[in-house]
Amino acid sequence: MTSLPLAGTRTVRCVCPHDCPDTCGMLVTVTNGVATGLRGDPDHPFTQGFLCSKVRDRKSTRLNSSHANISYAV
Repeated sequence: MTSLPLAGTRTVRCVCPHDCPDTCGMLVTVTNGVATGLRGDPDHPFTQGFLCSKVRDRKSTRLNSSHANISYAV
């Protein structure tokens, strides 16, 4: 397994952890090992950059919370 560097800024491609049938594709911006941004992945074949309201409306709260679900890249 290859470990990811923690220094600098990069974008990590992942999918939403909610149990929905479309499994939204997401792009997470990671700065120095901490998730700092979240957006829909425009290259996802089904959702094409769309994020549902469950994620879209709460993403800034989660990213700025000490109890964030997405706190670091794995």
